[in-house]
Amino acid sequence: MSLIAGALLLQTKVPCWRVSDLAQRLKKGTPLPDGCTLRPFTAMGNPGCPVTVQTGWNDSGLAILVEVTNKSKPPEGDATRPHLADGVSLWLNTRGSLSGKRANGYCHLLHLLPVGGGDDKTEPVICQGKIPRALEEAPAIPLSKIFFRSRLQHGGYTVAALIPQGALHGFDFDENRTLSFAIKVQDAERGALISCADLDVNHDEDPSWWDWLQLRDEPPPGEPGSINDLASKPKQAPSNLDPFEDEPVAKQPRRGRRKAGENG
Repeated sequence: MSLIAGALLLQTKVPCWRVSDLAQRLKKGTPLPDGCTLRPFTAMGNPGCPVTVQTGWNDSGLAILVEVTNKSKPPEGDATRPHLADGVSLWLNTRGSLSGKRANGYCHLLHLLPVGGGDDKTEPVICQGKIPRALEEAPAIPLSKIFFRSRLQHGGYTVAALIPQGALHGFDFDENRTLSFAIKVQDAERGALISCADLDVNHDEDPSWWDWLQLRDEPPPGEPGSINDLASKPKQAPSNLDPFEDEPVAKQPRRGRRKAGENG
């Protein structure tokens, strides 16, 4: 039996697929395609885990959707202490290839809370956090530009955010398609679950523990136009192929008819 958790031995590069109707899905409260679901090497990726994380992107921005199920009590929280509230913490480095041991100005922390806002602490709220020991703090995030949606349901909740380009420092898909990220779900009943590394390491301040998120131009697996979809379709012969020959039949130039008496 290994004394080192498997998740500590590797840093994974997770594909983030292009979803054309991203904003429409989030506004309607519709999940992303199944191919967008993350399956981390940590406990968050185990079968039966009460947390489902989905990511997707298109030119409008990057979407994160987290569903928490099998809770026996309603979520509780306070936006003034987001790290202790039931909810989701998202660490995101918009220049993933530049990840070091300490955060820089491209490293951001967002808390997505199903409750904790408003005077009575029952409203959903999104807020920016600070990363400890950062070499440089990220600029203030214009939170009003981020589409945020939360829904309470029996036995849990769902939070979703669509972060547009330009809302975070260095968030430009034309300049960079490799991000680094970590997602932690804080739960008062069951403790915390994290998408990368392990809770025993300093993931909250060290970006080198975060996984990579690779923005891909293809649709999610199983969707029309995806790699799997194209591979499953039978190849069709070009229209100019002779069915009895292996090589294409070259089209011959049209020749005029010779009149009687002409030479050649």
